[in-house]
Amino acid sequence: MREDKRTLRVGQTAALAGTLMILALGCGKDGGEPAKRDGVAGPAAAAAKPNGAEAAQPEGANGAAGDGAAVPDPNAAPAAASFDGDQLIHDCEESSFESDKASQDVFVVWFHADWCPSCEKQRRELEPLSRSSIKGRPVICRYDYDETEDLQGKLRVQRQSSFIRYVKGTEQARSVGETGKERLIKFLEG
Repeated sequence: MREDKRTLRVGQTAALAGTLMILALGCGKDGGEPAKRDGVAGPAAAAAKPNGAEAAQPEGANGAAGDGAAVPDPNAAPAAASFDGDQLIHDCEESSFESDKASQDVFVVWFHADWCPSCEKQRRELEPLSRSSIKGRPVICRYDYDETEDLQGKLRVQRQSSFIRYVKGTEQARSVGETGKERLIKFLEG
């Protein structure tokens, strides 16, 4: 008997909470419209998603996590980095090299090491520049020399401070150790 009363109280509490949410959400813009959530009008919509929050979904067959975020497919190719805007240099991941290269007309690989004096000089010359200030609007993908041995082997890179310039996915030129601003810009422009 005691259990039944507790169940009744829980049910009453849930109903009361739903009613309070409806009252708290109020009406639409003009006061005459019922509250809407995802195109559904009325109290059911307001109670389904309290305070405008998305309702948690259980993990489904499509791989969606309970918080509504998609679970990445481990077999999918890595997504290309976002190169929107006018930023010239981007820190890139070795795993997305092919998709990054394919996403740009002029793509430059730069193997950089923090301990390398030539790399530091290159950084000081290139960081103030923008993509639009260089003919062809290249993107420079900076890769950490100490952590990209596989990519270095694939591209036959033998030392840090190396640049490789691609145009529409085809290698056009290489530069190693160049630190002069005008020469770097000339290399980037082709």
